[in-house]
Amino acid sequence: MVTDAECVYQALAEKSDILNGYIVPEYDVLHTQSREYIVNDIIEVMKERGVEI
Repeated sequence: MVTDAECVYQALAEKSDILNGYIVPEYDVLHTQSREYIVNDIIEVMKERGVEI
């Protein structure tokens, strides 16, 4: 059984390069933002790249 967290990880790291290609390089900027901003930003990146969970 795959958990929600595993699905998210697979979408961000295995099905796309969002984790290593966007989140990690932009960490310095992202960690200064609110949780809501970060979630909305990552959702937008996912939409732009056609990644679905």
